[in-house]
Amino acid sequence: PIADLEGRVYVNTSHPRAVNCVLTTTGTTSTQITGCEVVAAQSYYITSLQVFGDIANAVTTPWRLQSGTSTDCTGAVILTAGYHVALSGITMTFPVPIKATAAHGLCILDDTAGTKKISVQGYLAP
Repeated sequence: PIADLEGRVYVNTSHPRAVNCVLTTTGTTSTQITGCEVVAAQSYYITSLQVFGDIANAVTTPWRLQSGTSTDCTGAVILTAGYHVALSGITMTFPVPIKATAAHGLCILDDTAGTKKISVQGYLAP
């Protein structure tokens, strides 16, 4: 164990393979989130995410967080989805992490025109 000069044991409170993936895009097709690319034999465990946009999306055009096997999430699996008002966003936390399929990267799909930003936190594990 690691201790400070007073003998108190140091405890790491974050996962050793923590990830924070961020993407700002104006795309209306599935786009890979920077930092959450495909990793062989590993899965992303998503503990929280934030999605913001300058244009509101509606029931017919939700944003979708997906996983897939390439930079545009071929064979996409929808992990979660949601809506936000214009110039606003949504924050979601998952006490039980959402597990993506092994060897899948993460993408956002938001068919609404405009700029959107997504940030995904979690960790990488088998």
